[in-house]
Amino acid sequence: MKHMFVSALALAIATPALAQNAAPVAAPTAAEADAFVASAEQQLADLALPTAQASWINATYISQDSDAIAARLD
Repeated sequence: MKHMFVSALALAIATPALAQNAAPVAAPTAAEADAFVASAEQQLADLALPTAQASWINATYISQDSDAIAARLD
């Protein structure tokens, strides 16, 4: 209990100091948002086939190994 109180006290003291030193973050531009969405869609597309294959193998050959592979890709 004493440890939690000390941690909460340290956080309360440090938070205003950290907020004063934080650099302002600019809002992303429309181009940056478009690039982010395109990157995310490409990553999802790259994983779609291996994920579907692992799910099919897991449904067809049920084992601890196929469960682990399917879970890792999901």
